[in-house]
Amino acid sequence: MATLGGDAYASEGRVFQHNPVRTAEATMEAFAVAPTSNALTSPTVAVRSMYVDPSCGCLRFVSAAMPNAAGAYDYAPYDSSNPDPFAEVSAYYHATRAIAYLSDVTNLSDEVLGSLSIFVNGQVEIASNGARRYEPLSNALFGYTPSESLERAGVRGPVLLLGRGAHRNFAYDGDIITHEVTHWFVARTMGLQGVRRDAWGTTRSPVALNEGLADYFAAVLGNDATIGEYAAGESASGELGLRSIAGTYVCRPTGEAHRDGIAIASALWEVRTSLHVKDARAFDHAIGQTMVSHQGYSTLTASEFAEALATQLTGAPTIDALRRALATRGLDQACERFVRPDETGSVFMPADAQGTSEVQLEAPLDSLRAATFRVFDQTGFAEAPTLLVRFDRPIEWTTQDSTPTAAFDIRRSLVLASSRSHYEATLQVPNGAKVLYAQLEHEGENRNSVRVVLLPERDSDPNVSPSNGDSFSRNERSPAGCSYSPSSASGALGFSAIFLMALRRARLRREDAQLRCAARRNSRLQSCSH
Repeated sequence: MATLGGDAYASEGRVFQHNPVRTAEATMEAFAVAPTSNALTSPTVAVRSMYVDPSCGCLRFVSAAMPNAAGAYDYAPYDSSNPDPFAEVSAYYHATRAIAYLSDVTNLSDEVLGSLSIFVNGQVEIASNGARRYEPLSNALFGYTPSESLERAGVRGPVLLLGRGAHRNFAYDGDIITHEVTHWFVARTMGLQGVRRDAWGTTRSPVALNEGLADYFAAVLGNDATIGEYAAGESASGELGLRSIAGTYVCRPTGEAHRDGIAIASALWEVRTSLHVKDARAFDHAIGQTMVSHQGYSTLTASEFAEALATQLTGAPTIDALRRALATRGLDQACERFVRPDETGSVFMPADAQGTSEVQLEAPLDSLRAATFRVFDQTGFAEAPTLLVRFDRPIEWTTQDSTPTAAFDIRRSLVLASSRSHYEATLQVPNGAKVLYAQLEHEGENRNSVRVVLLPERDSDPNVSPSNGDSFSRNERSPAGCSYSPSSASGALGFSAIFLMALRRARLRREDAQLRCAARRNSRLQSCSH
């Protein structure tokens, strides 16, 4: 029991120690931080249930969990009631456990952290034709900007929403809660967000680093490399866990931050699991201090973070282990972002942010006369996308006077086909080139991905389109306001088969992507995080 002002408050509750998959029986466990009232609140956390009041169609917030006469929060799981007291207790247990550990490794005080509002049975607000309605959130979200419904209710500051889907209650999974709480600590230190430019264009490495750190600490607190075994059951795909950070994951960005974050998370996990317990804790402290020492470095990449981490470590064996883990994954330098067509010819390109593609298509060439690019899912663009192409050398980006500039051979605005099913453009082929490099520039809405198909047209093709004015124009300005300085034209183009241009080798399951980010489109919360 915890005592405050002469009153005693419960300091334990019935929870799944990890999640219902790893620890199937709910047991009584002590809280890392005892509540400071008869509600589940502490200096850093306040947990409540969220539900829709049918009498008004509005959201209500209530603290349903109360200690019993024996001084414990003892509720049964899998209760379909709403509010949900067991979910509140579970969220409080796992959140305070994660906060206690992360506060230790970062040395952030309660005063610096402030308070995190946690809502179980999360709902998302859907606005349509001036009306509002609410839908259950089948996800977990952290964000600093509350949704309009929370704002109207006076909720300010950082918010964590834990949804209850058709099959899983996300408040039951400690991995998911630790992952989200880590996002809060990242926000309070580095503030990782957005994209940056490098020699190959845009990179989402800062966002991937954010997700990688969140997965790493979820694995640390869960003492297991598989993240979210229970929460993964919400998806019909049946995959074992949302992600695993065991093994070697080479840094080959896909544009999906959670998957891309596995490279840095797996490198850190490999080092940690090679250390003795005391040294492993010191390793986590070094990670925490690297986060704190880079306050406000919002565009730090995974490679830069790892290099800074090495300076925080003591002991040659640990430093050597880190450098080996990084080199194995290609994280000892900026990740090369070139994707070649796979054997199926099917890949997808994310189009969920304005700018150029994160990955360049690198296509081996055959003797061709022309090639047609077709970009499907045309509703995902605010206006026609633009294609950048270079032969035999990657498209190179530099920044001068804060203006990103690219060296390329062809810049072409795609045209909406008469069928209105896709955008397309036909490129004439210079002679002699061996490789094509291409990027897509767009002003995208919040879309998961678009499909890009490249159709080869050889000299023997009877229906080859005539030249449509390929130009090697100089210093053109893109719709997004970027100025380009193209290289001189050289080489020739050729393709051996129909294939799809993309940012990743394997098709991301749309079902999983919709599960993980459906609420993000309808909420002002900033992070879709599992």
